[in-house]
Amino acid sequence: MLHWVSNFLNEKREKLSSKVPAMKDFIDEFLKQEAALYAISIGNPNVVKKNTLEKQSTRKAFVTCVAKLIAVLDASGFKLKNKPLPEMEYSVYELSKMPAEKLCQTYLKVYGAVKKVRNLQYYGLAEGDMRDMQAYYQEFSAIKNAPRVKKKEVALSNKKLNDGVKDCISFLEKHIDKMMLIAAADEPALQMDYKALRKVLPRASGRPSDAEAAYRKSRERKQE
Repeated sequence: MLHWVSNFLNEKREKLSSKVPAMKDFIDEFLKQEAALYAISIGNPNVVKKNTLEKQSTRKAFVTCVAKLIAVLDASGFKLKNKPLPEMEYSVYELSKMPAEKLCQTYLKVYGAVKKVRNLQYYGLAEGDMRDMQAYYQEFSAIKNAPRVKKKEVALSNKKLNDGVKDCISFLEKHIDKMMLIAAADEPALQMDYKALRKVLPRASGRPSDAEAAYRKSRERKQE
């Protein structure tokens, strides 16, 4: 919504400032603030989203690798000191819910055990499969701590976005909203169009505000 207000004011700037010269400076300042807010909205959050989705995909593939190794151990009747490994009891569901560090530890243990199984091709695993599993392990291991860093980036970006929305709305309220009564005194339709675009509320504590939600939706539509 803020972007729509920005476009409206930019389009009507000359007409509004012809009656109230101060409106030109006010509108220029608002456009600058909204542009800065736009830069935040299309910046880090999209990168974070992409990295999160990439991690989820890698984790799913890695879980499949661990499940395959366990399947081979079960099928071959593997035992260590006459006992099966405790890890051989894990189901795919349990693996998928496992913390990243524990999942990596489980992989290392069952991978080492599978290497001791004779004639792996008999159980459907070739050398190339084992190399692929190692590659998945290395990839997952490298990014398993990424969410902790990314969450901080998301929080920082969200704070900047929220603060930016508040600043933009405050500027409109103090410098432009009431001046529209003078700048568009002879054009009720122009005032009504502006009021329709200004149905935006500042952020309240708790859930995202109407302002933030509307602004994000407007940015998403803009990027499509």
